[in-house]
Amino acid sequence: MYTQLANKISPGGERAWRKQRKKEKERQGRRRWEPEHFVKIVDFSPTPARPLQGLWKGICDDINLDFYLVAYDAGGIICRRVSDLSSGSAAPVFWTSNTTLIKFPFSPDEEYLYDSRVHRRALAAANPIHCQQPWRETEDEVVSHIMYINSSYDLVVRDSSGISANPPQGEGRIWQYKDGTFGFGFFWDNFIIDLKRMVEDGCLLDAVEV
Repeated sequence: MYTQLANKISPGGERAWRKQRKKEKERQGRRRWEPEHFVKIVDFSPTPARPLQGLWKGICDDINLDFYLVAYDAGGIICRRVSDLSSGSAAPVFWTSNTTLIKFPFSPDEEYLYDSRVHRRALAAANPIHCQQPWRETEDEVVSHIMYINSSYDLVVRDSSGISANPPQGEGRIWQYKDGTFGFGFFWDNFIIDLKRMVEDGCLLDAVEV
């Protein structure tokens, strides 16, 4: 599976796209085309051994639909925005070197950490007032596992005394639901960004519905 990352056509529908392509072809002899950049995504779906792996979609911090790639490697788990894949310097959305999933039941502190947050979803994004979701919204959205995450590699950089030079607000959680989807959030705010799969059985799902 490939994702196009550059030389994007301005939105405006298929008719506008065809019109723009026609104009570009007419000017082809007068200017140089920019190259298309593609990134091959091999592991685009979760597996039993890697339940968070793959392409996901969700409402990001600026209340727009965004796409994420979660990958496993020898160092743990890392999540990046698809739009950042062509940039080697872009910071990850989250990462962790400890891939352990903590099973239900959870401590009262962990339950409070989840209960005190609001979910960023498509319906909430249309309304500036977000509706808080309960710990158990539907049977499929029961939180079954928790994972500890960080927002940046810098969190593991320690000073000469061996103490982390970064505040704990960079820490966060992944909340995995019973249906296999998950949400994530950090200590610096009270939001959870819920993600849904973009690929199922090797086929792309609707990228608009969240």
